[in-house]
Amino acid sequence: MYECLKDKDLGEKLFIPSVTLKHGTELFLDNMSMSGLSEKLNIEIEPTLPDGLDFVRKIIGAE
Repeated sequence: MYECLKDKDLGEKLFIPSVTLKHGTELFLDNMSMSGLSEKLNIEIEPTLPDGLDFVRKIIGAE
C-alpha cells in the first residue's frame, strides 16, 4: 500500500476501510502495521466501517 500512496497529497488524515486490515488486528494483508504505514507516510490513519455512513460521519466529525 505504501508504494501506491507515497508522494501523494493525502490531506490531514487518511481514512481506510477496516476490511483492508486482517480481522482483529492493525495489520494489512502484506503484514505492514497501520502505525508503520502512518509513520512512513507521515499522516494519521483511521479505519472506518465498510459503509458510507461511518466514512461520512468521520469526515465531518459527527462520530
